[in-house]
Amino acid sequence: MPLLEIDNLKTYFHTRNGVVKAVDDISFTVEKGEILGIVGESGSGKSVTVHTLMGLVPQPPGRIEGGTASFDQSDLLNASPEAQRALRGKRIAMIFQDPMTSLNPYLRISEQLIEPLLIHGMAEREEALKKAIAMLEKVGIRDAAERVHSYPHEFSGGMRQRVMIAMALITDPEVLIADEPTTALDVTVQAQILRLLKELQADLGVSVIFITHDLGVIAELADRVVVMSHGHIVE
Repeated sequence: MPLLEIDNLKTYFHTRNGVVKAVDDISFTVEKGEILGIVGESGSGKSVTVHTLMGLVPQPPGRIEGGTASFDQSDLLNASPEAQRALRGKRIAMIFQDPMTSLNPYLRISEQLIEPLLIHGMAEREEALKKAIAMLEKVGIRDAAERVHSYPHEFSGGMRQRVMIAMALITDPEVLIADEPTTALDVTVQAQILRLLKELQADLGVSVIFITHDLGVIAELADRVVVMSHGHIVE
């Protein structure tokens, strides 16, 4: 049985110029422990798809017009806010495209890393900090015990993305959504991040939805591929 199942999902945006069918009747599944690639050009609907699953589509102007999305047989789209919070960030986590806009520049990395553990009641503060340091070491950040108290601007772009990966994985999620996590990085750093993601996926057994417009990245990383265009799955 699939871990994540999407059936006939439709997400439209109602604008002054008419209705934009960003996601229009798509269906796919994600199995336990696999890497699913979603590939498509800009505007194809790939990011809106996962934003719908994570409850990140602004309503209005966005609206979920139809379809279902279930995670481990739990309804993602119609669950109560409490049930959604229990899933999102804990059992389903997400890495965004630009780590600098995802990290709070005013807070130390330590505060941002331990926040998911504290919110979901998974650890006390002292234990959470130890886990944060261990996770930074796991994603390849040296001197993690010192660097954990740094601010985001003290890290390079590649290191900030490693921090984001650590933050996403710190709650041991079952599904990790990576929304073009290497697009803002140069080619050398991109290769390092891809290698890291593949190693962590194999080590932790987490399912990954990897979104990109780069077929070369998908060929290297994914077990299965969904190709999107104009809100539809075409292959």
